[in-house]
Amino acid sequence: MIRRAALCLLLLMGAPTAAPALDDHLPRYGQSTRFELTPSDPSLDDEVFLDRLQVLDRRRKMLAAHQVLAWTAAFTSLASVTVGTINRVALASPEIGRTELAPSLGLHRVLVGTAYGTYWAAFSLAWGMPSPSGHLVDKGVSRSRTSRDIHIVLSIVHNVTMATAFVTGLLQANVDPTSDPLIAMHVASGVSSAALILTGAIVVARF
Repeated sequence: MIRRAALCLLLLMGAPTAAPALDDHLPRYGQSTRFELTPSDPSLDDEVFLDRLQVLDRRRKMLAAHQVLAWTAAFTSLASVTVGTINRVALASPEIGRTELAPSLGLHRVLVGTAYGTYWAAFSLAWGMPSPSGHLVDKGVSRSRTSRDIHIVLSIVHNVTMATAFVTGLLQANVDPTSDPLIAMHVASGVSSAALILTGAIVVARF
């Protein structure tokens, strides 16, 4: 009994207080996560109880890594759009060519690569994350399910816009850098991609 009481205390102290809503068992950001795991529960033996604690601890660490990667992807995506816009305005000037703008174009590619890499790392962690054991007592779960669904839809649309920006960027760099339709599609998809990933993060954090 004493051992289980100690384990419950550790669970409540180590439970995540902030997490992206990517499954049905996840509360909103800022809400406490309490599971119906009590030391007097006769349905749990010590081995099962320890297994659940380990799953929750692993999930907590993966959630923390997911959040860092996702916010990094969001802000580097926004930065890449900003640098890309500056480059587009500069290239519109007849005095500036792609050779003179090479460092800034390279910075844009680095930011895009960082945004894509961190996004897919966050995406992989989300899908590989174990679901928590037990049931949430927190009443915020029903609202988090709504934000979770919105988050997932925004992620799907973001993937489409991100792929479009990537393809149009490659075509611009290797086929026709002066094509107005390619430039327009690249700008529109890049801006949409950055806006969607930021919106997805805000939705799951605040609603």
